Amino acid sequence: MLRQDYNRRNAYFTTYHIYDTEKGHYIGIIEDHDRQVETRYFIGWKFENNKFIPNTYQAGKTKMFDTYEEALNYIQEDFAK
Repeated sequence: MLRQDYNRRNAYFTTYHIYDTEKGHYIGIIEDHDRQVETRYFIGWKFENNKFIPNTYQAGKTKMFDTYEEALNYIQEDFAK
């Protein structure tokens, strides 16, 4: 089961860390770009081995989506995709 944890907000977007309760660690980040834009969009961040360590400068892959659900599916995919 996945849990969305609020991280922070700035003038442009809100950041959520996505936690996998079965694996016992964070698996990615979703940015909700909902302010000062004509069309709301989401950025999904995924990390190698589906493991994200908060407050570090980890390299990851990103992709833009129209919906939160699409971004969530993306960060759950294998990192190699």
